[in-house]
Amino acid sequence: MDLSVDNATNIKGSDLGVILGEPDGVLIEQSLRLSFKVTNHQVEYEALKEGMLLVKEMGVQSLIAKSDS
Repeated sequence: MDLSVDNATNIKGSDLGVILGEPDGVLIEQSLRLSFKVTNHQVEYEALKEGMLLVKEMGVQSLIAKSDS
């Protein structure tokens, strides 16, 4: 399973995206907005954390995480 994360931080807040997929297609896409101020690097870590919690709940045994940071 692949986990891809992305983020955007601006004056209005921080948004993060989590995409879980397999070679044959996307399984889950999730967008979240953080209610606290963070830097671009911190929001990337938050996205990774949320994605890892999601795959843990799904019982995934093997994961490849991808990020642009």
